[in-house]
Amino acid sequence: MGKGRSSKQSETSTTTSVNHLSQEQQETGNSTSNFVDNSPEAIEARRLQELANNSDETNNLTQLQENASEHDNSSVSQYQDTSSSPELVPSSSLRDFVNDKPEHDPGQIADAAIKATSEYHKWAAEFANYVLLNRYTEEEVLLACRLAIREMREAQVSKDVSNDGQTYVDLARKQGSVADTAMNFEGELQWRGQGGILNQTDFGKWILEGGAEPDTSTSVLNCWELVLYSAYKEGILTKERITTLYRNFGSDLSTSVQKAFSNFDVLRKGEEYTYDKDDPDSPKPIKGDMVIFKDFMNHVTIATGNTVGGKIEIMSLWTQNNKKTYKTTIEDLLAGGAASPVKFFTPNW
Repeated sequence: MGKGRSSKQSETSTTTSVNHLSQEQQETGNSTSNFVDNSPEAIEARRLQELANNSDETNNLTQLQENASEHDNSSVSQYQDTSSSPELVPSSSLRDFVNDKPEHDPGQIADAAIKATSEYHKWAAEFANYVLLNRYTEEEVLLACRLAIREMREAQVSKDVSNDGQTYVDLARKQGSVADTAMNFEGELQWRGQGGILNQTDFGKWILEGGAEPDTSTSVLNCWELVLYSAYKEGILTKERITTLYRNFGSDLSTSVQKAFSNFDVLRKGEEYTYDKDDPDSPKPIKGDMVIFKDFMNHVTIATGNTVGGKIEIMSLWTQNNKKTYKTTIEDLLAGGAASPVKFFTPNW
């Protein structure tokens, strides 16, 4: 027992060591808060923390955070640059074309000029958006703008139509779809001149005598019946309306041919224009316009909205092309002997 240490002696030794450590810390300027725990548990904890800091996952996460920050900054900068880009800001309005200038005729205006208007931007965003199930095409929005310009010019009224987009894109779809259907008849149908009370074709027999509906590939129609049948196939023109037109024609025929053909005026909406191929300032047809060579008795066609080599393209069913529907131009028909003047107008569908 003489060699053992008492409990009191141990407490005294421990106290002395602690006091001695405290004194050394005070002399070196270190506080107990900077004391480094070198116990095995503390060393292992520091080692694991260092491994975590250097791990691939941690590095990847840090990199992703930095990339995200750079992307956000870039997006903000890009948005600021785009919003101030002059070519993306609508520079005009459809109302700017409502005047007597020939270059502002709806058929003369370039697509780019229309796309620069605030109305085109608004309507394209509202109706040509790809998220819409029943979206309109950009071509239909362009045609809608041209129809709005024509309507305002005819009324000589410049007004805000920015909120009337639905009305005009609907009109454009009707007018454009009739032209599209006529184009689909290319190489089909067979031409024959009408006569009498308009019952000399398969179309006339169907309308007036209860005959079979024309076959879309081989039936016999005359020139204007190509246009009427295209509108019917699109569901835009009813058989009842065509029947009324033909019956009124037959009734008035006893008075005069001119009186009978005046019934076709119901197919015109707005003003009638004259196209002069030799005048660069002449108004020009737009897609879906009915194009008439002199009058209904001579020849009726429909404009496709395309220009081919500077010529106005139309769909025609007449004596050319083996008497089948085909694409041609106003200029080519005139060169082949078609009557003039050439007139056109917006159809009243």
